[in-house]
Amino acid sequence: MALQLFSDELFAPFWADHYQHPRQQRGSNQRAFAEAARPTLIDISENSKAFKVSADLPGVNKDDIKLHVEGDVLSLAVEKTVEKQEDYADQEVAPGFKLHRNERAEIFMRRSLRLPESADLTKIRAQYQDGVLKLEILKHQGEVSRSRAISIE
Repeated sequence: MALQLFSDELFAPFWADHYQHPRQQRGSNQRAFAEAARPTLIDISENSKAFKVSADLPGVNKDDIKLHVEGDVLSLAVEKTVEKQEDYADQEVAPGFKLHRNERAEIFMRRSLRLPESADLTKIRAQYQDGVLKLEILKHQGEVSRSRAISIE
Protein backbone atom coordinates (compact mmCIF):
# COMPACT_ATOMS: atom_id res chain seq x y z
CA MET A 1 0.00 0.00 0.00
CA ALA A 2 1.37 3.39 -0.99
CA LEU A 3 1.53 6.31 1.42
CA GLN A 4 -1.47 8.61 1.08
CA LEU A 5 -2.71 11.78 2.66
CA PHE A 6 -5.69 10.66 4.74
CA SER A 7 -6.81 7.34 3.32
CA ASP A 8 -9.96 7.69 5.42
CA GLU A 9 -13.05 8.22 3.21
CA LEU A 10 -14.27 11.00 5.50
CA PHE A 11 -11.29 13.21 4.67
CA ALA A 12 -10.79 12.16 1.03
CA PRO A 13 -12.97 14.94 -0.48
CA PHE A 14 -10.79 17.65 1.14
CA TRP A 15 -7.75 16.42 -0.76
CA ALA A 16 -9.47 15.51 -4.04
CA ASP A 17 -8.13 16.98 -7.23
CA HIS A 18 -10.70 18.95 -9.28
CA TYR A 19 -9.61 17.00 -12.32
CA GLN A 20 -9.76 13.56 -10.75
CA HIS A 21 -11.40 11.09 -13.11
CA PRO A 22 -14.96 10.24 -12.04
CA ARG A 23 -14.21 6.50 -12.00
CA GLN A 24 -11.80 7.20 -9.15
CA GLN A 25 -14.59 8.78 -7.11
CA ARG A 26 -16.28 6.49 -4.61
CA GLY A 27 -20.01 6.09 -4.11
CA SER A 28 -22.93 5.30 -6.34
CA ASN A 29 -24.89 8.54 -6.17
CA GLN A 30 -25.45 9.45 -9.82
CA ARG A 31 -25.81 13.18 -9.09
CA ALA A 32 -22.53 13.26 -7.16
CA PHE A 33 -20.93 11.33 -10.00
CA ALA A 34 -22.23 13.82 -12.56
CA GLU A 35 -20.99 16.75 -10.47
CA ALA A 36 -17.56 15.17 -10.05
CA ALA A 37 -17.40 14.55 -13.77
CA ARG A 38 -17.99 18.22 -14.58
CA PRO A 39 -16.67 20.55 -11.93
CA THR A 40 -17.81 24.14 -12.32
CA LEU A 41 -14.63 26.16 -12.56
CA ILE A 42 -14.91 29.92 -12.24
CA ASP A 43 -12.85 33.09 -12.60
CA ILE A 44 -13.27 35.91 -10.08
CA SER A 45 -11.89 39.42 -10.52
CA GLU A 46 -12.55 42.84 -9.05
CA ASN A 47 -11.89 46.50 -9.51
CA SER A 48 -12.83 49.49 -7.36
CA LYS A 49 -16.49 49.37 -8.45
CA ALA A 50 -17.44 45.70 -8.88
CA PHE A 51 -16.63 42.02 -8.67
CA LYS A 52 -16.85 39.92 -11.82
CA VAL A 53 -17.45 36.19 -11.91
CA SER A 54 -17.26 34.08 -15.07
CA ALA A 55 -18.23 30.42 -15.36
CA ASP A 56 -17.98 28.19 -18.40
CA LEU A 57 -21.21 26.20 -18.76
CA PRO A 58 -20.95 24.41 -22.12
CA GLY A 59 -24.03 22.64 -23.40
CA VAL A 60 -26.33 24.38 -20.94
CA ASN A 61 -29.43 26.38 -21.83
CA LYS A 62 -30.11 29.68 -20.10
CA ASP A 63 -33.32 28.27 -18.57
CA ASP A 64 -31.36 25.47 -16.83
CA ILE A 65 -29.28 27.96 -14.80
CA LYS A 66 -30.46 28.97 -11.33
CA LEU A 67 -28.83 31.83 -9.40
CA HIS A 68 -29.77 32.54 -5.81
CA VAL A 69 -28.50 34.77 -3.01
CA GLU A 70 -29.14 33.84 0.60
CA GLY A 71 -27.44 35.85 3.30
CA ASP A 72 -24.01 36.61 1.86
CA VAL A 73 -23.80 33.41 -0.23
CA LEU A 74 -24.29 33.42 -3.99
CA SER A 75 -25.26 29.99 -5.35
CA LEU A 76 -25.11 28.81 -8.94
CA ALA A 77 -26.85 25.58 -9.91
CA VAL A 78 -27.39 23.88 -13.25
CA GLU A 79 -29.71 20.96 -13.63
CA LYS A 80 -30.50 19.62 -17.07
CA THR A 81 -32.08 16.25 -17.67
CA VAL A 82 -32.47 14.84 -21.14
CA GLU A 83 -34.60 11.79 -21.71
CA LYS A 84 -32.07 8.97 -21.71
CA GLN A 85 -32.73 6.36 -24.34
CA GLU A 86 -32.07 2.84 -23.14
CA ASP A 87 -32.89 1.19 -26.45
CA TYR A 88 -30.73 3.03 -28.96
CA ALA A 89 -29.27 0.14 -30.95
CA ASP A 90 -30.95 1.17 -34.21
CA GLN A 91 -31.55 4.85 -33.54
CA GLU A 92 -30.30 7.14 -36.29
CA VAL A 93 -29.06 10.44 -34.81
CA ALA A 94 -28.03 12.00 -38.10
CA PRO A 95 -28.27 10.82 -41.70
CA GLY A 96 -26.11 7.71 -41.90
CA PHE A 97 -25.10 7.76 -38.20
CA LYS A 98 -26.38 5.33 -35.57
CA LEU A 99 -26.13 5.92 -31.84
CA HIS A 100 -23.91 3.43 -30.01
CA ARG A 101 -23.76 5.01 -26.56
CA ASN A 102 -25.88 7.62 -24.76
CA GLU A 103 -24.08 9.10 -21.71
CA ARG A 104 -25.16 12.75 -21.86
CA ALA A 105 -28.52 12.33 -20.15
CA GLU A 106 -27.91 14.55 -17.12
CA ILE A 107 -25.94 17.68 -16.42
CA PHE A 108 -25.72 18.79 -12.80
CA MET A 109 -23.36 21.44 -11.49
CA ARG A 110 -23.32 23.68 -8.47
CA ARG A 111 -21.06 26.24 -6.90
CA SER A 112 -21.46 28.62 -3.97
CA LEU A 113 -19.44 31.72 -3.18
CA ARG A 114 -19.39 33.70 0.04
CA LEU A 115 -19.47 37.35 -0.98
CA PRO A 116 -17.49 40.00 0.90
CA GLU A 117 -19.16 42.74 2.93
CA SER A 118 -18.40 45.28 0.23
CA ALA A 119 -20.66 43.46 -2.27
CA ASP A 120 -24.06 45.05 -2.83
CA LEU A 121 -26.33 42.00 -2.96
CA THR A 122 -29.17 44.05 -4.46
CA LYS A 123 -27.08 44.99 -7.49
CA ILE A 124 -26.10 41.78 -9.25
CA ARG A 125 -26.35 41.50 -13.02
CA ALA A 126 -26.10 38.22 -14.91
CA GLN A 127 -25.55 37.59 -18.61
CA TYR A 128 -25.31 34.23 -20.41
CA GLN A 129 -23.95 34.01 -23.93
CA ASP A 130 -22.13 31.32 -25.92
CA GLY A 131 -21.85 28.96 -22.94
CA VAL A 132 -20.32 31.54 -20.59
CA LEU A 133 -22.15 32.95 -17.56
CA LYS A 134 -20.91 36.40 -16.52
CA LEU A 135 -21.92 38.04 -13.27
CA GLU A 136 -21.24 41.60 -12.20
CA ILE A 137 -21.68 42.31 -8.50
CA LEU A 138 -21.45 46.02 -7.75
CA LYS A 139 -19.75 47.21 -4.60
CA HIS A 140 -21.34 49.48 -2.01
CA GLN A 141 -20.27 53.07 -2.55
CA GLY A 142 -18.82 54.55 0.61
CA GLU A 143 -18.64 52.97 4.03
CA VAL A 144 -20.83 50.01 4.83
CA SER A 145 -21.68 49.68 8.47
CA ARG A 146 -22.37 46.14 9.65
CA SER A 147 -22.78 47.29 13.23
CA ARG A 148 -25.42 49.35 14.97
CA ALA A 149 -26.43 50.32 18.47
CA ILE A 150 -29.35 48.44 19.97
CA SER A 151 -31.60 50.28 22.40
CA ILE A 152 -32.80 48.48 25.51
CA GLU A 153 -36.51 48.70 26.29
